[in-house]
Amino acid sequence: MSVFESLKSPRALRTLTIVGVLLALFSAVDLVRERRLLADARELPAVVVDAALESYTTGSGGSGSRSYRPRVSFAYVVDGLERRSSRITPSDRGGSRDWAEKVLREHPVGTKTRCWVPEGEPDQAYLLRETSWKPPAGLGVGLLVALVAGWSWRRRRRAVTVAP
Repeated sequence: MSVFESLKSPRALRTLTIVGVLLALFSAVDLVRERRLLADARELPAVVVDAALESYTTGSGGSGSRSYRPRVSFAYVVDGLERRSSRITPSDRGGSRDWAEKVLREHPVGTKTRCWVPEGEPDQAYLLRETSWKPPAGLGVGLLVALVAGWSWRRRRRAVTVAP
């Protein structure tokens, strides 16, 4: 039995439907959180206190792709208290090496800059008002997988039920 034939089984189709729904659900939650952090944030002055390039491998067993995250720590004041953060974007995900190096060039140690502080979450400040492509992509892929697998499962179930 080939991989494609095994994906046609009712059990595999149910599993794919559930996986698609879960991926879409988690991506939707991520997307809403990211949008809320962007919408409710106020701009404040900040000073860069530390900067470094962090690299990591995504995937299992070290065989995945390499991502880079600029670690730019910055200090800012909210309600008279000095705070520190190292979030670059609301979702704080990594990206390409070029992007990470560009962020580091634009934020050397000692630089006066601005940060964005979400309302009610003073410890979640970030430097760049950028969104990630990953939550919308995950939402789209999850919905597509769930719809195709669910439709196939339902169609297959009807064919078995109608057969003499």
